[in-house]
Amino acid sequence: MNFEKILIVDDEPSGRRVLEAFLRSQQYSVATAGTLAEADRLLKQEFFDLLLVDLDLPDGSGSDLLARTAGMELPPIALVLSGNSTGEAVIRCLRAGAFDYLGKPYSLDALRAAMERAAAFRHGLQVRRYLEGELCCEREMVGDSPGIRHLRSLVAHMGAGNDPILISGERGTGKCRVAGMVHRASTRADGPLVRVNCAGAEESALENELFGRITETCDDGGCRRVLKGGRLELAQGGTLLLDEVSELPLCVQVKLLDALKTGQWVRLGGERSLELDIRVVATTQRDLAGCVARGGFLPEFHQYLSRSILHVPPLRERIADLPAMVYDWLERSTSGGKPCGISEEALRHLMAYSWPGNVRELENVLDRAVMLTDGGTRLEAESFQWLDTKRIGALPQRNGESSASPSGGEPLLTLEEMEKRQVLRALEITNQNRTRAAGLLKISVRTLRNKLHQYRAEDPTLVLTLARNRNLPLVAPVVAVKPQPPIGVRI
Repeated sequence: MNFEKILIVDDEPSGRRVLEAFLRSQQYSVATAGTLAEADRLLKQEFFDLLLVDLDLPDGSGSDLLARTAGMELPPIALVLSGNSTGEAVIRCLRAGAFDYLGKPYSLDALRAAMERAAAFRHGLQVRRYLEGELCCEREMVGDSPGIRHLRSLVAHMGAGNDPILISGERGTGKCRVAGMVHRASTRADGPLVRVNCAGAEESALENELFGRITETCDDGGCRRVLKGGRLELAQGGTLLLDEVSELPLCVQVKLLDALKTGQWVRLGGERSLELDIRVVATTQRDLAGCVARGGFLPEFHQYLSRSILHVPPLRERIADLPAMVYDWLERSTSGGKPCGISEEALRHLMAYSWPGNVRELENVLDRAVMLTDGGTRLEAESFQWLDTKRIGALPQRNGESSASPSGGEPLLTLEEMEKRQVLRALEITNQNRTRAAGLLKISVRTLRNKLHQYRAEDPTLVLTLARNRNLPLVAPVVAVKPQPPIGVRI
């Protein structure tokens, strides 16, 4: 039970002492109050994640305290302990927000069982809130190529165990999807799959996200300590997915490895050691052994993660799976007048491309093609003509080098330039309506506004010219108002 701090509200001193002694013997941090006023004062100063409340208090009813705590941002879970066991009293407390009701006298075993149920209920609420705003790795890998069949057999074999698993592969190959398959194949499938993105966040933010934190917050009503839960707690009984684990800071690696080996951790600012029951699955697009050699990754953490390794092949190595992937995408995406099919010529065009961005790039390309079909019944080859199938296997150019193709065709555009074309085309289609354009691009209006500010800062006349030219090809070479040097492909 990962309760951190418990408040006992009871006007009987002997009962408070017995209960406090029992809870402290279980390594809980405990505070006590004999009145509602004293309990209110403590709640304004400190956080509590469990309340043990008597009903009959000198200055009112314990149900009044429950009603007040129910309005808190993170209300504690409450158990009522009372000698008044009438049905009316029980109903009143449950309506006020109590989780359970124990009539006095009660046994300590009964109290422990009620606390375990309360802890499980609170964890379930936290998981549901997390899943409401999180993209889950629910989809399976599509295809029947030898590489995918071998991957599925390894997932079925390794998933049944409890050892850590390291999933390697290029960016966009679907490593998180494989992590979801591992979780569903495990004995922890009924538990949560909780993802932590290790890339792009500051060290302190990642540490807070993983371990949780007890910190002080101040407002007009004064200062009080609050609890912010972490992903380790959220993943209890399930799987923790460390996405792009190579980017995890070294000091966080040290602390996380210690928690995984000992099965215990302490929240930042907390006092109590909490039990840890999770399985770790990590993904990486980098060579972790190389990161270890360069001093950017702990050798011990590498050894811990590398007990079982799964490699996800890039799309170009399983191109025979592409038709099945396209049909699967079309089946899932057909709604609101979107195309429900694709021509054989379009499929051949897609299979001739090298897909450096792998599955993620394929899905983005299909999204763009659908946006440009104007409500057609199927996707044709013309929807993908901008894919440069003549440059299969061509090496990316460094900045400053010519990006023209060996055959003398149009210069190869950077991803930034392709993105700019897509943004401007969406504005053209929606007659400069930013809200609708952001919806087509599946980005926020704020993100769209920031991109337009960036484009205007780079070249105001270019943005105006392109926005007015409705016949401009999606990825045609940029014709600037004044001559510009060639733009190389970034690597």
